[in-house]
Amino acid sequence: MTDRTMQISFLPQDIGLIRGFLYGKDYSKIISYDKKLDRIYVDMSEMEGYDSLCSEIADLIISLIKERNLKDYIWKTYTNINEEDKKNVYIEAISLFDKKQDFIKETIYSKVNEFIIENDDLNLDGFLKFRMKDFISYISILSDIALEEHLIKRDKKEFLDSLKYFIDIQEAKMELLRITIMKDGRFILSDENGNEVENLNNEEIRNLAMQEDLNNEDILISAIMTLCPKKIEILDNSNNKKSKEIIEIVNLLFEGKVTVIYSN
Repeated sequence: MTDRTMQISFLPQDIGLIRGFLYGKDYSKIISYDKKLDRIYVDMSEMEGYDSLCSEIADLIISLIKERNLKDYIWKTYTNINEEDKKNVYIEAISLFDKKQDFIKETIYSKVNEFIIENDDLNLDGFLKFRMKDFISYISILSDIALEEHLIKRDKKEFLDSLKYFIDIQEAKMELLRITIMKDGRFILSDENGNEVENLNNEEIRNLAMQEDLNNEDILISAIMTLCPKKIEILDNSNNKKSKEIIEIVNLLFEGKVTVIYSN
């Protein structure tokens, strides 16, 4: 293989990420850098192939996107929310990003591999701005989704907190409420003696639900708050995602009062 040196340059603020790229890797011995540490040099003639290097550069670019570009976009764009909300939007965005990271890395790897075959000077900031221009625009979409997710969760938490406060100041009206979650999604409420205390499926309640645009879960929570029990026992015959979400909400609202039984 002919002599070839690859130069990788970067912004000073990215030095922390670059240090992680430099040390402890198989190719560390073929990397040199100047005293300013704003660029590094890779002796490509000593490499048997580019796969490992391309993979590490792709990981480095992903870190730059997550820790610099994504964060910068959120802080500069969403100026109408406070710092705490921005942090939570960023956490949501990272979670969304991580779910797609395998695909994202594959895309970046392909672009990096194509680039270093034809070029000896990789400017990371320029690469992100121009070679990854279409991909970087994805950050705005991802951030908007993250913002919406955060606002939904925040509003839900505030709503549940207000309900919990209301429940906490109410006087208990019954000793034990049993909630049976049926496999078809219906709920049956009964007292400690097995007597049904609320039929969630009767016509009157169904009509109310349609008028107020309520779902089964809303009706259930409303019924529990009306009955205001000291303790709640839930028998989950469905044992699915929906029933787990319902149990989670009941647990949040009636903390320390709920026992859950799962049917086999």
